[in-house]
Amino acid sequence: MRNRGLLAILLFGLLFSVSCDSLDPQAKQRKAAVAASEKFFADWNAHNWISILENAQPELVRLKNPDDQRTLLGNTRGRMGAILSAKEISGHSMNFPDGPHYFLKYDAEFEAGKGTISLAWRTAGGPAELTGWGVQSPVFEKPE
Repeated sequence: MRNRGLLAILLFGLLFSVSCDSLDPQAKQRKAAVAASEKFFADWNAHNWISILENAQPELVRLKNPDDQRTLLGNTRGRMGAILSAKEISGHSMNFPDGPHYFLKYDAEFEAGKGTISLAWRTAGGPAELTGWGVQSPVFEKPE
């Protein structure tokens, strides 16, 4: 009887925890942004700029024209190399007129050295859309 009561308390706690996570909009936004970031990393390593830009907001692609964004991605990838590992160091959500956005920052190890990757995602329903990206690294301070 005593074990049944303990089991009921544990089960209630687990169900309550799961239901709270599903109601937390920031948890959903974070989950969508992290999943999109993992896809971004895989596409980066595969030189798949088209896939990255297909998952981006149109405003990002219209830097001047889509070729500019592909060139920027390609040049940065060419200088830094593949992403060997990435560890999330921060993340936060902000609301904008076009919906919520989630910002993630990663410490990354590239083939060429260490750096920081910053990714911004629009997370308003459906899959996350890339709204901004950046790579910072001492590698860029060295002459090519």
